[in-house]
Amino acid sequence: MTALTDPSVARSQRHQVQLRWADQDLNGHVNNARIMDYLQEARIAFLHSPRTDAGYVIRSITVQYLRPVHFRFASLTVTTEVTRVGSSSFTLRQQGTHSDAALFTAEVTVVAFSRSTQSKRTLDSADLELLQVPSN
Repeated sequence: MTALTDPSVARSQRHQVQLRWADQDLNGHVNNARIMDYLQEARIAFLHSPRTDAGYVIRSITVQYLRPVHFRFASLTVTTEVTRVGSSSFTLRQQGTHSDAALFTAEVTVVAFSRSTQSKRTLDSADLELLQVPSN
């Protein structure tokens, strides 16, 4: 396990998400299910890699909905950062904001996955480079 004794060395990224008219529910709020889409969009941008065999799958995700998201916001920012790295998995913290107000947060456990064997794999130096975590 790679300990993140100094989380400031790990990668963090801000991703702008455009809200869509169809994302609203009958209350005029963005539906909570769409929040999951926004989180996924930001994770895909964060984890994009040209590697063909190596991938990642979500083991778990916990979302806290802090404030209603309104379509009038037009867009919001999702920040994704690495908070923990193990031998075959890592944890991301994601936060959606608009005008510096936190709207939702998520903690996501991600597992390294081999597409060819369809099984979990050990994080390698390319993964650690993508996450910007120093290798031991």
